[in-house]
Amino acid sequence: EGKTLSVPILRPVLDQSVLLTPAGPQVQDPPAGAPPPRLRPEAVANLDWHNDVSRLFLDLNEALTGATDEKTRAVLIRRLRAALQAWQDDHPA
Repeated sequence: EGKTLSVPILRPVLDQSVLLTPAGPQVQDPPAGAPPPRLRPEAVANLDWHNDVSRLFLDLNEALTGATDEKTRAVLIRRLRAALQAWQDDHPA
């Protein structure tokens, strides 16, 4: 039987280094002599669909892992599949 781990999720910023440990991610200080970051985090702009879909996957994973039981997960999956199928029916390739 599998084991669900409770590990924090960290979304690093541009040029940030992260050490992945069994206890969770740890942000690392830049090494001595490292070049300055390419952009300040607040200067990063123009998020695109890749960012949106990444957020969607994280939200979906959170909803599924936070569901109280398998039936609840199955209902969520079934509703998502139905919504996707309806969209595909309205937008044929």
